[in-house]
Amino acid sequence: RNSQTVAKGQSGGTVELQNGCACCSLSDELLTSVSDLMEGRDLDAIVVELSGVADPMAVKQNWEQAVRTNHPATERAELGRIVTVVDSHTFGSDWMTWDTAGKRKWADDDDKCAAARQVPELLAEQVEAANVIILNKIDLSEGEQLETARMVVRSLNEKAEVAETKFGELTPDKIIGKVAVVNDHDNSHDHDCSEPGCMDDSHSLSHSHSSESCSDPGCTEDHSHSHSHSTEAPCSDPGCTEDHSHSHPHSEV
Repeated sequence: RNSQTVAKGQSGGTVELQNGCACCSLSDELLTSVSDLMEGRDLDAIVVELSGVADPMAVKQNWEQAVRTNHPATERAELGRIVTVVDSHTFGSDWMTWDTAGKRKWADDDDKCAAARQVPELLAEQVEAANVIILNKIDLSEGEQLETARMVVRSLNEKAEVAETKFGELTPDKIIGKVAVVNDHDNSHDHDCSEPGCMDDSHSLSHSHSSESCSDPGCTEDHSHSHSHSTEAPCSDPGCTEDHSHSHPHSEV
């Protein structure tokens, strides 16, 4: 992987940033790309993927500077969280090495600045910057490898949320947060059917609601109940023995 930065957008759209130096703050290219990705789109989130030699704090500081200067991109988006993925199988040994990113082939040959970075320095920067740390490959960790990774990660960052995974399997909200808006007053029913004998299952009701309270001072009736029923008309056959009773919770104020 090289030191380029990738910004991923809606419908598989990808913008590759060519000027993302790991040793300095990201240029306006990221901000411009965010604006372009959001043009004509209503996005829940944008994921900016950095390479293993990038400095996430530089990106964060550059974004904060853009907020202070009222860059258009920061009026439509905000920096949510920084997520760092840790290879728990190799993290302990990588932490103790003197290797550079260039020696590990983690940086482009023409990026001398990134190639000169020492591996432990890169690990420390990325763990310290994170709000969420994913300890991946726990199934491959042997002996004390996983415990060493846990210990070093916690010594570098005590506040971050830590998740342990195999094959990077975790729910999307760990990456992008809870961005979906839930309508708490969702009534999933339709009252359009006016036929008395309508049997359309799509008109079944499953909801909670409130109505006016009993105004009788001596009223002792319990008005709290809930229900789930269909709009099927009641049986009018005098000899019908089918039980049409139902219970339904909804609280009445």
